[in-house]
Amino acid sequence: MDWFRSYHGAPTDPKWLAIAKRAETLPGVAACFWWALEDYASQHEDRGSVAGFDVESFAAFSGFDEKQLCNAFQAFQNKGMIVDQRLKSWDKRQPKRDDNSTERVRAFRERQKRNETQAEPTVTPRGEEIREEYIEGAPKRARQKGSRLPEGWTLSDDGRTYALGKGLTAVDITNEAAKFANYWHAKAGAGATKLDWDKTWQTWVLTFLERNPRSAPRAAAATPSNLTLDESNRLVRLERLIETGGWFAHHGPKPDLESAKAELAHLQAKRGGKEAA
Repeated sequence: MDWFRSYHGAPTDPKWLAIAKRAETLPGVAACFWWALEDYASQHEDRGSVAGFDVESFAAFSGFDEKQLCNAFQAFQNKGMIVDQRLKSWDKRQPKRDDNSTERVRAFRERQKRNETQAEPTVTPRGEEIREEYIEGAPKRARQKGSRLPEGWTLSDDGRTYALGKGLTAVDITNEAAKFANYWHAKAGAGATKLDWDKTWQTWVLTFLERNPRSAPRAAAATPSNLTLDESNRLVRLERLIETGGWFAHHGPKPDLESAKAELAHLQAKRGGKEAA
């Protein structure tokens, strides 16, 4: 099974407020972290278990503070949401298979026939949406297939040059490449496959810069930076948005591409001491 169930209202469940307060983080971070734990539990050999979840690697990939994530994990346990390394409500909310899918499809088709006979518009009742793959003979959407990170993967020259150009030192690159390989080799399920591993590495580098903003000015060929810490953070986020389309919700409203390019040009000019008029 390569999916799991969520529920309406989950992203804005009030319990994230309590978890966030205990963990000293944002409610959105708590909600996102729980979603990641559900994804991990769904792919675990013992479905529902979060034993072995790598908080450090998730922090590196997500850009969230590792200490806050550890605090949130402890808060989940204190609140009884995780018991004995298992998501407490997993077995209740995540059945082993969708046993009534055939019956739901049959009932849906019967309603369609009745509606067509009565010349009334077809309405699917809320909660009874029919997934296309359940319907026999339904056309299958063509989709690209990703691949796992190859065993024995090493960083390419292009990948190293990209990281150096963004301001990472040789030590930074060695450490981050090792983390990158460990994270993706350890990850299980469909989430561990990617269409473009070069782009995935670039996103990893930009996430590193967000978490270590003082590394970013090194990319300016040792030119002293005139940016504040907040402006350096913003510059890195805009670079990632333009290059990969990535944007974290907790960074605020996502700017459109043209606005992002204009703002990035302004910050780059200011960093080099060439403030735009």
